[in-house]
Amino acid sequence: MARDGLAEHRDRFPAFLIGHKNGIVAKWLDRASLDFKDRQLLLRERDRFRNPVGVTLNENLALLFDALVDGAPADVLKSCLEPIVRLRAVQDSEAGKETAFILDLKEIVRGEMKAAQDRAGTEGFAAFEIRVAAAALVAEDLLNSCRARISEIKANEALRRTYVSRRLAAARPARTSA
Repeated sequence: MARDGLAEHRDRFPAFLIGHKNGIVAKWLDRASLDFKDRQLLLRERDRFRNPVGVTLNENLALLFDALVDGAPADVLKSCLEPIVRLRAVQDSEAGKETAFILDLKEIVRGEMKAAQDRAGTEGFAAFEIRVAAAALVAEDLLNSCRARISEIKANEALRRTYVSRRLAAARPARTSA
């Protein structure tokens, strides 16, 4: 049975992405690391103990890329995104800025397609864009829950400090004036 041209083009797109994975993920890591202070260390050091943030970004961006290419369900996207979002949740910036790196992937892939002069994957690219947008929404939900947890931890720590201060004050003998 002959396949229509549209289906053939759609099938070529994942192969294009897999063939260009290393370059795409390297560019994506470069973009995702823009907000971190020691960016050069993040990009070059591969030792997990010297550069836990960079290794976490690198490994999980590659996993997320594979999940997006495969059309993985939201729970798989969440497991790929969670380590990255946890790193970004402690930064003091807007949620949109912390998750924008995900949407950068669309522009990077579009650039790779243009450089390779591959126009056959436009149908597949549209579906890929939808998956990337869905991943951005998952990341935003994760970021909000991480930040809520951080706020809860800070509030509990403030209560604990107040409690300890009051206990210490009560345990001190009262000073008398002479």
